[in-house]
Amino acid sequence: MRTSPANTNTPPPAAASIALAPRRSTARIHLLADLRRRIAEMERHTRADRPSPAGIAKDRDTAAPAWCFGIEDIDAFLPAAGLEIAALHEAAATGPGDGATAAGFCLALLARLPAVCCGAGRSDRRPVLWCQNRMAGTEAGRLYGPGLSRFGLTPGDLIIVDGRRDRDVLWAMEEGVCSRAVAAVVGEVSSPSFTATRRLSLASADTGVPSLIMPAAGPGAASAARSRWRIAAAPGTPAAYDPRAPGHARWRIALTRCRSGRSGEWTVDWDHETGSFHLAAAMADRQDETGRIPQAVGPARRHAV
Repeated sequence: MRTSPANTNTPPPAAASIALAPRRSTARIHLLADLRRRIAEMERHTRADRPSPAGIAKDRDTAAPAWCFGIEDIDAFLPAAGLEIAALHEAAATGPGDGATAAGFCLALLARLPAVCCGAGRSDRRPVLWCQNRMAGTEAGRLYGPGLSRFGLTPGDLIIVDGRRDRDVLWAMEEGVCSRAVAAVVGEVSSPSFTATRRLSLASADTGVPSLIMPAAGPGAASAARSRWRIAAAPGTPAAYDPRAPGHARWRIALTRCRSGRSGEWTVDWDHETGSFHLAAAMADRQDETGRIPQAVGPARRHAV
C-alpha cells in the first residue's frame, strides 16, 4: 500500500529557518565588524604607547645605572655598577627565621628604585604590587604599615595581594608587570618553577617593570633571575641616643649568582634616616669559620616592616 504524500501547502521546518537565516547573519556581521573595529583601535593605541624591545635595549645600554646600593664595594660586583631595572631578581631567606629579614632587604631595595624614591611627592608616583601566598604570611608574618616609614613608604604606596597558592601569586605578579601601572612587583612564594621565573624575567625585560621574588628558605632551585641573593639577619648595634633601643637594621647579604657579574658577601646596615646602605663597621667582608653566612641571633621579627 502506498502512503499519500504530505500536505504540500505546509512548508517544511527547514524552510522557515532558511528564511530567517539572512536576517540573523546580517545582525551578526554588523556586530562582529564593530568588535573588530574596537579591537583594532585598542591595539593601535597599545602599540603606540609601548616602547619597542630595541628601544628598551638601547636605553638600557646608554643610560647610566640608577638602581645601585650606593656602596662601591658592592656595586663593583654588579654589571654596569648597578642592578638591572628591567629584570627579575631573587632574594631568598638563608634560614627559616629570616623571612622577615628578606622582606626588609627587598623594601630597602625598593626605597632606592628611581620610580619609588624619585617619585616622592609627585602625582605620577606609581604604587608597588606586593604579592604573598598564605604559607609565607603564616611563617614570616605580614607587612606592618607603620614600619614602612623606615623605608620611605606609606601603606598607600603598596597594593597587597594574598594568594592561596604559588601559582596564584605568580599569576598576579606577571599581570602586574605586564600592566605597566606599578613601579615594581614583589612576590613571596614557596617554590617557584623555572618556567614561572622565566615568564617573569621576560615580562620585566619587555615592560621595564622590575620584579623581585622571595622563595622560601632552602636549597635554591633553578631560576631565571638576573641576580640571586641570600639574606640573613646579623647582630646590630644599639641606637646612638638610647642604648636600650635597636639601632639600624643589619643584614648579611650574599650575592650567589649574578649574570655578567661576580659573587660576594657583605654585612650592611640600612640607615632609614638617609635611605641608604652602609657597610657595617668592623664586620664588612667577615664570615664565620665554616665560610657560611652567619645565622640571625634570636628570632627574626618583622618589627621594621
